[in-house]
Amino acid sequence: MAHQYETTVNPTWFKYTISDGGKGKEFDDFIHAVRNFIPYIPDGYVESPEFGAADALIAPFLTRIFEFSRREAYPWDIENSGQSVLDALSASEFDRLRAYQDKLANWNAVSSTVNWEQNEEQMKKYMPEMKAKFKK
Repeated sequence: MAHQYETTVNPTWFKYTISDGGKGKEFDDFIHAVRNFIPYIPDGYVESPEFGAADALIAPFLTRIFEFSRREAYPWDIENSGQSVLDALSASEFDRLRAYQDKLANWNAVSSTVNWEQNEEQMKKYMPEMKAKFKK
């Protein structure tokens, strides 16, 4: 599952984060990648009835999509691009993704160790530079 995430969702999410935002090609590519990733999401956890190593690998990346979208933490030129992501992912076809993300976000190893405010500050500080670098 982690491999599927890394080769489908992660690259398209990165391209969207450095885009202008909105609902253009990068947005469509990301939503399509998420749609293709859903069959790989386990009903419970990846390896066992409890959180395992694979869940630990994917937790920071998957939870970041939702949390940073809520916070509009990326340097999108188009306002409310994060809300557009959340709106798209609220469709019933993404129920399984949201349920898994909720489990990961509420997992103590994630919720007690991630400082979202600090991460948001860092994202807002460094992403404009990264965006400019990749837009060249």
